Amino acid sequence: RAANEEAAPDAAFTRNGNTREQNDRLLKTEEELKTSKELIQVYFNEKGTDFRKWRTQLRIEDAKQMLLSSPQLSINIIAERCGFSDRSNFHRQFQKIVGCSPKQWRECGGKFTAADESSRTEPLN
Repeated sequence: RAANEEAAPDAAFTRNGNTREQNDRLLKTEEELKTSKELIQVYFNEKGTDFRKWRTQLRIEDAKQMLLSSPQLSINIIAERCGFSDRSNFHRQFQKIVGCSPKQWRECGGKFTAADESSRTEPLN
């Protein structure tokens, strides 16, 4: 098989909610996928990213879904459940990847646009 078929970790890695674990490492991923570090690195090189960025992206996608599907949960609880041990890092990464704060994402029902941000008159929390 081609390297990208052998080391396509997206589905296998997320199937069991692994993106929510705080201490997951590349070694654990190798073991779960029954592949080598080298093949995983080839896979990420082909995708133009690395393991940490990929894992962060998956965690943010998980958080986006949870923000909308679990309004009773606080943003901090969602951040923790998605594998972020530091609240400020979660907010920073969410803003960087999504373009708005987790609070804004939740308030607009996941339909945030850049125009939403420019029309805000209250400070962002």
